[in-house]
Amino acid sequence: MVLATFDTQRGKRALLAPITHSEPSRPGAAIAIPAALKVGLGLDDAPAWIICDEWNITDWPGVDLRPVPGRPAGTFHYGMLPSGLYEAARQLARRLDDVGRARKTPRF
Repeated sequence: MVLATFDTQRGKRALLAPITHSEPSRPGAAIAIPAALKVGLGLDDAPAWIICDEWNITDWPGVDLRPVPGRPAGTFHYGMLPSGLYEAARQLARRLDDVGRARKTPRF
């Protein structure tokens, strides 16, 4: 999930939070994605979470972008999250960062 994009002297960068099927190991660090939303985005029906304390920092657009299977060539996103879920994930990520619990991994 794209938490934010920003400009640097070397170009645009993005903060990405992973979405995973693995149940979160750290309490309070993830947000479950509702099943109905996953269906609407074209994701599978297995439980999934946005991990808010693990961020990848990458060039934008970067080599981490992968085409979405079964969608037209050049489609790199499954869809938009509802603003409430996006804001909840963004605010949780910010709170975790404020208390030193966010791990940031450069991927460029």
